Amino acid sequence: MSENKILKKIYLFPGLGADERMFVNFRVPNHECVTIKWITPYRNESMRDYAKRFLPQIYQKEPFSILGVSFGGII
Repeated sequence: MSENKILKKIYLFPGLGADERMFVNFRVPNHECVTIKWITPYRNESMRDYAKRFLPQIYQKEPFSILGVSFGGII
């Protein structure tokens, strides 16, 4: 196996009010890091329904991990 082969993606959830700059120096060998973009919650939306709306940003047909910081960790 090549050392440069990407094994899986890591989806990164920054803290609320933060963006991809939080992870500018974050690297994991053999992994592709993808920052999740925040979306605006709907009024009276449950946390579960809000979290589900992030799914289109995550490609689920390949192995992946999720790393969240602060409120991003709750999602």
